[in-house]
Amino acid sequence: MSKNTREFYMICDFTNIIKKTNEITDSKTLCNKIIKDIGFAMLPGSDFGINKELLISRIAFVDFDGANALKIVENSKLLNDNFLKLICPNILEGIKKLKEWIIKRN
Repeated sequence: MSKNTREFYMICDFTNIIKKTNEITDSKTLCNKIIKDIGFAMLPGSDFGINKELLISRIAFVDFDGANALKIVENSKLLNDNFLKLICPNILEGIKKLKEWIIKRN
């Protein structure tokens, strides 16, 4: 990873959003199902000491150029609704797919 790349992590709790099924019984099976269905990779919360029965995962946001993002932020004229589309289009697409997957399941 280059020095200009930045990464951020987010813990997501799907416990009250996604219903447990025969396929999804814990955080690990949740992550496996999501990567199989839509190619969106997350780590199960159980990898970080969280109770595996909770549908909690960790998402890493690493596919963007931090130096370029800072340049755009410094030039506030460029900071608009297209900012995320310019800086991290793949992350946006992944989140969109995850959202659609969740909506479809409920």
